Amino acid sequence: MFKIQIAGLIITIENKYEHVSWLCRRYQVETEAEDFRVSAPEQEILAEQKRGIGKFMLPYCESICLYRRIRGRLSGYNAFLMPSAAVQLEGRAYVFVAEVGDRQERMAHMRMWIREFKGRAWAINDSRPVFRLMKGTWYACGTPWCGKTGMENPVMAPVKAICFLEKGTENSIRQLTEEEGARRISRELCLAASVDAVGEYIPEVAGRVASDVRCYLLTYVEEEARESVLLAYQRIKDK
Repeated sequence: MFKIQIAGLIITIENKYEHVSWLCRRYQVETEAEDFRVSAPEQEILAEQKRGIGKFMLPYCESICLYRRIRGRLSGYNAFLMPSAAVQLEGRAYVFVAEVGDRQERMAHMRMWIREFKGRAWAINDSRPVFRLMKGTWYACGTPWCGKTGMENPVMAPVKAICFLEKGTENSIRQLTEEEGARRISRELCLAASVDAVGEYIPEVAGRVASDVRCYLLTYVEEEARESVLLAYQRIKDK
């Protein structure tokens, strides 16, 4: 058993295997405080392994189950998880959401921002950041659960913008209306919920985020993706 801090929340992890302790090593804290605790019953871990057709070891399956249980508690703290990639640049978080939850596309775009703004930009999380509303501001928060590239950091940054990515025939960017942003955010949350059955709080949170944070549609040409990074940054940074 150990404690971690994610999105400003102190979470006690009651683990069976050491893998999750290793996974969360940079997020562990020593404190008497606790917001909530999670554990995964053995039958749930076995069911997760079965769902993966037996290709994952039980320690890894436990880590997935534990994160799913953390997700299930987030709505009680004005927080949620949205499949996306978040990068910190100049103290602000830029969030990328790809078409139909295309993980590779959003991860690749985040890496381009890190390369383009080398020494100024860092990954928050390349796949599963947590978002939390604190004192009227939405923050993108790092978690140890991330994509295969392992790009994550135990940091938090206020969200500057959410960019929905689409491939097209030219590089362009336009700000979405609140209604358009809310619809796209809700769609992503519904897709995530369909996988893990954590679907509460979706309509309310989607509308609130879209009203508080500027959302953009970034259309880009694959061969000119670097130019799309500069286009997006110049359009968003002074807003």
